[in-house]
Amino acid sequence: MRPLAIGPERLKPALAKAQEVVTSYFARPQFDPEHGRIEVAGERYVLMRAASLSVEFFDVMRNLYRDEGETKAFAIAHGVLFDVAHAQGRADARAFCDRFDLDDPIERFVAGPVHFAQSGWASVELIEEHVEPDDPTNYLIFDHHHSFEADAWLEARGGTTVPVCTMNSGYSSGWVSESVGTNLLTTEILCRARGDECCRFVMAAPDVIEERIERYLEDEPKIAERSSTYRVPGFFVRKRIEEELREREAQYRGVFEAATDALLIVAPSGKIIGVNEAAEQLFRKRRDEIDGTDVADLLPLRSDYETITKVVSAGDSFQSELEIEINGEQCHVEVRGSSYKFKHNHHVLLSVRDITHQKQMQEQLYRADRLASLGTMAAGVAHEINNPLSFIISNLEVILWDLDNDEEPDLEDVRDAVRRAKKGAERVERTVRDLTNFSHGGLDDSVEPVNVKRMLDLAAQMVEKTIKHKGGELIKDYANTPPVLANEARLNQVFVNLLLNAAQALPERAEPDTNRVEISTRVDDQKRVVVSVHDTGSGIPDKIRDRIFDPFFTTKPVDQGTGIGLAICHEIVQAIGGEISLESEVGEGTTFEVALPTQAQFAASVRDM
Repeated sequence: MRPLAIGPERLKPALAKAQEVVTSYFARPQFDPEHGRIEVAGERYVLMRAASLSVEFFDVMRNLYRDEGETKAFAIAHGVLFDVAHAQGRADARAFCDRFDLDDPIERFVAGPVHFAQSGWASVELIEEHVEPDDPTNYLIFDHHHSFEADAWLEARGGTTVPVCTMNSGYSSGWVSESVGTNLLTTEILCRARGDECCRFVMAAPDVIEERIERYLEDEPKIAERSSTYRVPGFFVRKRIEEELREREAQYRGVFEAATDALLIVAPSGKIIGVNEAAEQLFRKRRDEIDGTDVADLLPLRSDYETITKVVSAGDSFQSELEIEINGEQCHVEVRGSSYKFKHNHHVLLSVRDITHQKQMQEQLYRADRLASLGTMAAGVAHEINNPLSFIISNLEVILWDLDNDEEPDLEDVRDAVRRAKKGAERVERTVRDLTNFSHGGLDDSVEPVNVKRMLDLAAQMVEKTIKHKGGELIKDYANTPPVLANEARLNQVFVNLLLNAAQALPERAEPDTNRVEISTRVDDQKRVVVSVHDTGSGIPDKIRDRIFDPFFTTKPVDQGTGIGLAICHEIVQAIGGEISLESEVGEGTTFEVALPTQAQFAASVRDM
């Protein structure tokens, strides 16, 4: 098959590929008049008479605007046809190139002339071109052979005095604009309907198209003699629209720069292509030092950038907290991501907020809660230390007595006493270590696989004496559960708080069989690990149940509670993607349930992104 579009040497390979793709697309049109359908490759098409979109359309507009004169009517018709065709060219380019995954701007561009010929507009010859992605100096000079508009005017009127291939101009500039990411206009300077040997067009950006035409005509004086009546389509209207767009862009830029959060615009490649002033201040770098860098070099996100792009492009939210180093200082930042489409690709807008001070205040609150819990456990802790200390002292006294009163002490008895004293000391050491770890949670919020049973046992060991001090019994019922993804120190704080609340809810010195705290675990229908802490206390009245997780809300005496424990539990559990809930009946007791995502669930969610 001979080429359907002709172009310079550098475009011939791309044109050949385009002809193969476009020809296959139009190869088998389907006509179904019974249902009023024409389809090409599954896309619905309509047949329209060429004259109705050219000479006859101008006649209709001339009649509609006859009171305003033929020149005005012609200008309106010209503007309408150009704008409709321009929009159609953009839409067709977008749909066609997306269908065939044509990502390269040059491949997208050269598909246009072949598509133009196959769909009956005209055959195209590219005479001179400079077309590159996102280049404001792009321009084209090309001929449309057998233009349907020129033919319609010749057949209906025998010709005209001005160029009339308006839809050819609009569709061409629409297709190329969409393909290469540059707004372009097309003007016809020669037209067969006017008696010229061909229909020739110049395409360039709206603000330089007249200059480009004048330059071309200076180089082609013979053509210039016949080109005095060309019309730049909608030039002044488009200029006004562009000015409005520039004003709007300036407004948006002002909002972007005024934002107090650091904003980063990230391209699909992961490169940062725009930042605001707040980003310069946060990262303590000039924007020219940030622009062009990989986002991973600035923000060590836990998920790779491609995964984040998929998440936000699908309409899901992205949020992460990171610890980063800025000029040698450790800072905590909160990162949120959203997506927008630009030039056929999803870009990501990252909002970065410095939450270092907030994290420090939060840690102080957590620490105050832990210290309050230690105060509540004081009696049980004293018992846990005093018992082994008494045991140690008694064994040391046995050793001293043997050494002071027996000239030949039984060394095996002495060794046994030392071993017993050592065991007592180790018990004290474990208690002190557990208390120290509990009271110093630190700012580290990193998560890792955690054995729930081990964390519950640790919390129970710390609180059990408090429960027994109330005359209560601690009952455990553990099922086999997979590891959860959490921060050990934070999860321990949740379990200690819930067990302490349960202990404090028990009545003083009731019967052990009715004074109980029960811990159980299971896996729910959503494959989450569920921890239940049940007490046989007085229960929580309905009127205050909805406020139970509010900060500083408490029904306890001043010396027994701060009202931040359950609020902190709620915050910690939510932060790792879990849920905390309660059921209570006055006079029967209360059950708190903590549902935690497993390590396997987290891995699956990442694979699904």
